[in-house]
Order: sequence, then C-alpha cells, then structure tokens
Amino acid sequence: MSFTDSGQVQIAIAEDKAKTVSDVTTNQLYVANVTGTDLNSSTNAKTSDDINDSNQFTSLKVITTSANTKLDGNLRFDPVTDLLLKAAFRQSQWIPDSSDASGKTSYLVNGSGIDKPEFLVERRTKFINDDDGGKTYNDLRRWLAQVMTQFSLTVGNSDFVKFSASFTAKGFEFLTADASSNTDAGKITGTTYIPASTIDPFDASNSISGFLVKDSNGVDTNMVLETGTLTISMGSGEDPAVGSRFAANVRQGRYDAKLTATYYFKDQKMLDHAWNSKDLSVEFTLDDGAGAYRVVLPKVRIETLGEQAPQIETTLKTELTFKALATDVTLDGVVYNCTAYVQRIEN
Repeated sequence: MSFTDSGQVQIAIAEDKAKTVSDVTTNQLYVANVTGTDLNSSTNAKTSDDINDSNQFTSLKVITTSANTKLDGNLRFDPVTDLLLKAAFRQSQWIPDSSDASGKTSYLVNGSGIDKPEFLVERRTKFINDDDGGKTYNDLRRWLAQVMTQFSLTVGNSDFVKFSASFTAKGFEFLTADASSNTDAGKITGTTYIPASTIDPFDASNSISGFLVKDSNGVDTNMVLETGTLTISMGSGEDPAVGSRFAANVRQGRYDAKLTATYYFKDQKMLDHAWNSKDLSVEFTLDDGAGAYRVVLPKVRIETLGEQAPQIETTLKTELTFKALATDVTLDGVVYNCTAYVQRIEN
C-alpha cells in the first residue's frame, strides 16, 4: 500500500513551449502559492475490430489524450503573478515604460499583437510505499505547452484578492522517483526551483484602490464596491490533428473581458448610463507596499444591470456586468487599440 503525504505537495510553473520533458529549455521553475488545483488528464482508447475465432476483443490501445489544469490562489506581487498576467493579456514580454527613469514601471496591453505564452505546470507529490520498507517517492506529473483559456480576479469586502487560471495542455508526462536520499529526485535536468513568495497576498482592507468607475469625461461616479470579479476569456478551442496524440494547437479567439460586481451608489446616474448605453471606464490598483498592479478597462458599457427598486430605509445597491470594448489609448507615447491593459510598478 502507498499513501500520499498531504503536506508535501508542490506546484511549480515556468514559461516553456516544450511538448515533452526532454525538450524543456527553461532553467527555472517558480514554486506557486496555491489554495486549490484541478489537474486533469484523460485518454481515449479504441478496441480493434479484427475478427478472431473466439469472437472476443483482443486489443485496446490509447489513441488520443487530453490534459488541462486549473490553479486557484491568493494574488501576490510576485513572479508567478507576472507570468499569469502575461498569459491573461496575451503578451510574451512586459513592455518597459521609458518615462520611468528608474526602470520600475512596465505594462502589458491586450491589442499590441497577440502572443500565446505557453507554460509548464508540474505537480510533485510525495508518497510513502509501505511495501517497499516505507521508502519515500516523488510522484511527478507535468502538463506541457499549456495555453491559458481563462483568468479571473475576485475581490471580496473581507478577504484576499483571489485568482483563478485555467489552461489547456498539448502534452502530459508522469514519472515516479525514489526520493529517500534526494528530495528533488525526478526533477527536470538542469532546472532549479525558485522558492514560493513569502510576501503577503493583496487584501481587501488596505491593498486596493477602486474598483473605480468613471464616466466618459474621466469623472469618478462615486460608486462603492462590495464584491467584484474580473474575468478574461480567450475564446479558446482545441485543434486535433492526424499525427498528434494531444491537440496540435490551442487557438485563441475573441478576447472577452468582463467585470461582474455589486456596487453601492448615490444617485440614479448609473441607471442613465445603462439605459442609454453610455461609455464608462473601470480601473483598480492592487498595492501591497512591495509593488503594485494597476488594471484598466479603458472603455466599458453596462451589459446587465440587476437593480431592484430600493425599499424603504435601504441603500442604493445593484449588481452590474461591465463588458470591455476596444478603444484607442496612449501609453508611453504609443497608441494602442485595446480592450484592457495593466501597469506593473515596483516600489
């Protein structure tokens, strides 16, 4: 019998396009702080239709496979968030802001060209084999050449800022390694693990500025956020192909960014914005002292408004869905037609 040690699970992530472990080129894997995972692989096996004398199937073989991952966690100002945001904004590199002589400001813009950063996600779980003298082993599973399909940030009024990131993989491998004398047994040759960040997550009490909703003139509408979730979907789909056990490609289609939120408000201006399809913008800043991310949806319109007429002695409160639309913005002297952008500011 074998059993896993629940205290010895490690999730690591790296940017790499390799579809097999033998082709991995990265030399660093970042250990991620996660609160939950949904890591899947599945197979599609077929029986042979050959006729035999006993009228029984004699062969079953795996033809195609599928693999995907979902990582949940509390958002931090750290390298793992930097990697996830690159995928969420479909950019291969953070763009330095030349107006900041200190070099501490950079940004990502959806709409400055579409890239598809691909990722390796590795889960290492330790287990003990009672039938082998109680030896410790590493159970290693790797999802390769993964493309992000959806990313979300959730802010509550009494919690940490949470993220959820979903990927579809173009490769999957697994192995078991004897870790009795080497805790890193089975790791990819030539790679090192960068320890997980010890920085506290962004929290709702003092790390957030916004979510500010502004009118077309840039004037704050003075709405107060209770809860909100920004969801970015890539319009992704798998392209199976002859000669490929996994999907040969994970395509990305229309970029869909939405903010679903509950707001308190002071007057009926928001009803006017909704009923008359007026342009608004949304922005928020996450700052923990070590650094900040400023996320901007430069043009949004209200897609759904779930207000009930306020009752006696109740506050004005409504559930809204803002849909981000493409518009021109100027960043560091360059005009981009974009749906969303994020600035990274190292303090």
